[in-house]
Amino acid sequence: MAGNVWEWTQDWYDAQYYEHTPEADPPGPVQGTLKIMRGGCWMSGSDSLRVSCRKAELPATWAPNVGFRCAYSEGR
Repeated sequence: MAGNVWEWTQDWYDAQYYEHTPEADPPGPVQGTLKIMRGGCWMSGSDSLRVSCRKAELPATWAPNVGFRCAYSEGR
């Protein structure tokens, strides 16, 4: 889950979001300027190779070490 490429998420970035969010399965901010990437990549140091590692980037950011994960809910 971590270490191949930085993984885009659906969530917008809000520096204060986790100060006032539900503890279980927070939905993420409704809007923003920056999107969240998680997990580090093959170029990252060992401190970034974890799914809890997050960074904020402009949605138009492109790099060979950035990607996304395709997923769907069972039964959909």
